[in-house]
Amino acid sequence: MILIFHNSVEIFYDFLPAILSSLEEMITWSDKETATKANQLLLVLQATEFHVSVAIINKMFKYTKPLSIYLQKQNIDLCEAINHIDLIIKELISIRENAETVFSDLFKIIVKQSKEMDIEIKISRLAKRQKHRCNIMMNTPEEYYRVSIFITFIDSIIQQLKDPFTKYREIISGFQALIDCNIKTDLHQLVNFYQNDVECFDKVVIEINLWNRFLKENNIKPISALDAISKCNPEFYKNVYTLMHILVVLPGTSCEAEKTFSSLKRIKTI
Repeated sequence: MILIFHNSVEIFYDFLPAILSSLEEMITWSDKETATKANQLLLVLQATEFHVSVAIINKMFKYTKPLSIYLQKQNIDLCEAINHIDLIIKELISIRENAETVFSDLFKIIVKQSKEMDIEIKISRLAKRQKHRCNIMMNTPEEYYRVSIFITFIDSIIQQLKDPFTKYREIISGFQALIDCNIKTDLHQLVNFYQNDVECFDKVVIEINLWNRFLKENNIKPISALDAISKCNPEFYKNVYTLMHILVVLPGTSCEAEKTFSSLKRIKTI
């Protein structure tokens, strides 16, 4: 579903000039109902807030689209996905810290496109007292939309990327220690979470230490959980093998299930 949103925004943004031209033509039609609806849509699409918002969303979605595609694959490496999410979050934080410069470049493009589509860039009418909507007092449209939409949207994306994995980050960090022998982390969360599948904490830690020693001595550097489990002998590293097997089959998202459910036809029972 998320990938559909990414593609929809890209297509809509690319075809926006053509959409506006079509609506302007439809306004002249003799069918009053169609002309009225077309005029209503045109007013919405020509609103400055809408145009700026779509431009911002289209730009920021370019950072998350590759991740969205990866998370919808059948065979994904959860650790690799987490690493890429962390990279995206760091990049978005950097953009937020340099929001004035980044948005200035984007706003120039927005202004140019707006002129081509006869859209006036202006600040929305501000009220003295406002409870339900952004009411930021700024001197220029660029400042207003940078604070009210651009920064707000970046904060929202960062939070949405953090939320699904915050609870399990320490567990995932423990999994990463099974693949990269240079990672030193607390394994209590990982072992406690899967205590019904592995032996006691001390045994697991000793086994992981031996496994890491095996990787170092043989200069083995697994590139993924699948690569690591193929080199793990379950007779020597029973608990390590069990944990890596869990990691390999652990779904990163519900995307695959959602696609399955959406493709199922409704079955009529008698």
